Amino acid sequence: MIPSLSINEQEIIKLRFYKDLSLDEISHILRITMSACKMRLYRALQSLSLLII
Repeated sequence: MIPSLSINEQEIIKLRFYKDLSLDEISHILRITMSACKMRLYRALQSLSLLII
């Protein structure tokens, strides 16, 4: 199901759950604010849940 997500969504899901990085580490790697990182993760998880249902 992950390949059907956008590239940004795939990237943040992989960093968070496959690489087990913290949100702080992810925001540093992606060069985005912590707030943007949280929002991307939230939206990616929301998209993923819609695909599962």
